[in-house]
Amino acid sequence: MSKRVLLTGAFGNIGTYTINFLLERGYEVVCLDRKLPATQSVAASFGEKIKAVWGDVTQPAVWEEALAGVDTVIHLAAIIPPLSETNPELATRVNVTATEQLIAAMEQQGVKRLIFASSVAVYGKLQDRQPPLTHDSPYRPDDHYGETKLACEKAIHASSLDWSILRISVAPPVSVKFIGGSHDFEMIFDIAVNTRIEYVHPADCALAFANAVACDEAIGKHLLLGGGESCQCSGKEFNDSIMGAYGIPPLPDDIFKKGTPAFYGDFLDTSESQRLLQFQQHSLVESFAQTRKSVGIVYYIIRALGPIIRPLLASRSPYR
Repeated sequence: MSKRVLLTGAFGNIGTYTINFLLERGYEVVCLDRKLPATQSVAASFGEKIKAVWGDVTQPAVWEEALAGVDTVIHLAAIIPPLSETNPELATRVNVTATEQLIAAMEQQGVKRLIFASSVAVYGKLQDRQPPLTHDSPYRPDDHYGETKLACEKAIHASSLDWSILRISVAPPVSVKFIGGSHDFEMIFDIAVNTRIEYVHPADCALAFANAVACDEAIGKHLLLGGGESCQCSGKEFNDSIMGAYGIPPLPDDIFKKGTPAFYGDFLDTSESQRLLQFQQHSLVESFAQTRKSVGIVYYIIRALGPIIRPLLASRSPYR
């Protein structure tokens, strides 16, 4: 069994959970991330339990130190939407070029095992298909993020590594940060009420990555990370859950995008992933209950202002 694991993008949404699961399983954990106040704070919370390597994955020199003595790499570092679409050059450097450089460095240093965080974005967003998505559903990425993930997958296929590719579905953070967090509610207007969404808790994704380290049967496979039936919902249910976690009443259906639904992923066939990685632990209801808890006392303030906030928020929709 691998003993020393390199985790890139270690101090982000999924990475922090992954560190805990790896430590619980007795692995030595090397964490690679950029040195920022937020990442330094997370690293400090683990103290001497981890080794932190600070650096930029787009700089090839970072891999020599990061890969020293490593048996397995879990590669989470990536630029995700919306930044991947507003700065495609950066997304290409971080998502594609850095992954290609990592592959080359692993092959040069004799590190064979790679577990890669891909995305259901490789399937495209337009839901003009019959669910569920499977590991061999047609590729048709329709944004830059999906294109970068597909390019990474192709580079991994062409390598000599023992790889597993885990395609993540919709996995936003469950904890709310009112200082320094993202609260762009307007993006929900693009989610049609009849969109099919399969949510997955970021901790469940992390558990899948940690369990994949010792799962030889996962080598050479593409595995889908969705939350299962308890996390499958409509766009309306998803939007109402988000709003409800903050204390905002449901918004009217007619302010959301019309036409053929288009959103990341779809309902997924996760039977093989769950059999191998045993990761599905949180339902949609449980996940948004955690979000509600993290909002804290602010929930009651927002709920009291709901009659004012609801029409103001609805007025921002471009689809009214």
